[in-house]
Amino acid sequence: MSIDANQSTSDPTVETEAQSESDSDTDRDPDIAARVEVLREENRRLRTAYAHARRTEYRRAALGVGILGVIAGIGGIVFPASQSTLFALSGIGLFTSVLTYYLTPERFVAASVGERTYAALASLGDDIVSELGLQQTRIYVPTEGVTDEATADVRLFIPEHTNYRTPSPAELQSLFVVPDDDRGHGVAVPPTGGTLFEEFTRTMVDSVAETPQDLANQLTEAVVEGFELADTAEPELNVETGQVTVGISGSAFGAVNRFDHPITSFIATGLVRGLETPVHVETVAADDDQFEYVLTYSWDVDSTE
Repeated sequence: MSIDANQSTSDPTVETEAQSESDSDTDRDPDIAARVEVLREENRRLRTAYAHARRTEYRRAALGVGILGVIAGIGGIVFPASQSTLFALSGIGLFTSVLTYYLTPERFVAASVGERTYAALASLGDDIVSELGLQQTRIYVPTEGVTDEATADVRLFIPEHTNYRTPSPAELQSLFVVPDDDRGHGVAVPPTGGTLFEEFTRTMVDSVAETPQDLANQLTEAVVEGFELADTAEPELNVETGQVTVGISGSAFGAVNRFDHPITSFIATGLVRGLETPVHVETVAADDDQFEYVLTYSWDVDSTE
């Protein structure tokens, strides 16, 4: 009775190759882990360096303003005739210098982090609209005295029907809006621009404007200069029709035509609060080289008179 050699012994070539692959994997794993750790350390170093550079910029600005304040103070001593003006400038310069130095942010969040955070909200909003069969219409409605002031007393309403009716503030307290009148059915959510608007009002030197033109200018300036949400935000007002068109380019939060985008939402919330009337919003991609997106805000002119 004979035994097949192939059954009793293994192929030495196969064993050698398997051992070689195993050794290679063993050698590679520590190497990959080491590279990952190096990349992590480099990432931490770059974040620290970036934050340090930004803090240095703020503190250099504080130093520059402080030096100007000192020079103005010395000028007040040297030139008595202009003493009151120069001393006032000196006080302003030194005070601004101290504020700038001590209010320097300790942490800077990259725009990409904020954009990805918002992307989750945008995706959720789109899913809700799709699953419930809601319209693409967006109406920002004042709800003062009914909802939380932290969200600027405004709700974003997405109607179920094309022939919709804007619900009352009391009806907008719930996420799912289901009044007796079917035309008022839909979903109401706090706008992302609500807390931004509250921050905007807290940091303003002047009061919020009451006229549509001045209000639009304030809000778009805040988008670019205050919150740095976009590189460009240029408003154009049509008083007769009750409409503001805003051209946007360089959005820090990606595509502006997504659900309750921070730029769209902030301007809409500000208009609602300033005009004290519901504001309808449409967002389209621009068809020229000047802007990337065009936002159109419209309201009932009679309700603001």
